[in-house]
Amino acid sequence: MSISGAFTYLLPEPYETALKILRRALADGGIEVVEVLDLSRTIRGMLGVEMHGCTVLCISADKDLHALAATTGLLPLHVAIAPRGRHAEVHVLAPLQQVETLPSAAMAPVIAIQARLSQVLDRIAMRESGYTSAGRV
Repeated sequence: MSISGAFTYLLPEPYETALKILRRALADGGIEVVEVLDLSRTIRGMLGVEMHGCTVLCISADKDLHALAATTGLLPLHVAIAPRGRHAEVHVLAPLQQVETLPSAAMAPVIAIQARLSQVLDRIAMRESGYTSAGRV
């Protein structure tokens, strides 16, 4: 199932293993994880509800690209990973699909980071659904 305005991948590994593989692949692809949000821990702490893993990786690329695009509020990008049976599902918000009028100078770095992210994910996982730079797949 795809989140609206997102693209989804299936990583054929258990959640904990998939998270390690994803983080390593991002680093190898020159994508920096600038923050990690452990939503299952947050929900457990706030509500006392036990959830199986759900982690959001806030990502960006080099500092120059990030600084240029951060003023738009489109960076960092958010990559959510959660268990799905014996595998893991990776959801990536596609912010440019939701923005109609931004200067090309602000959009270019985000497009570049999204393209790099797609290349990384295409190497380690299977695309299930979502957006490409040309539109809905």
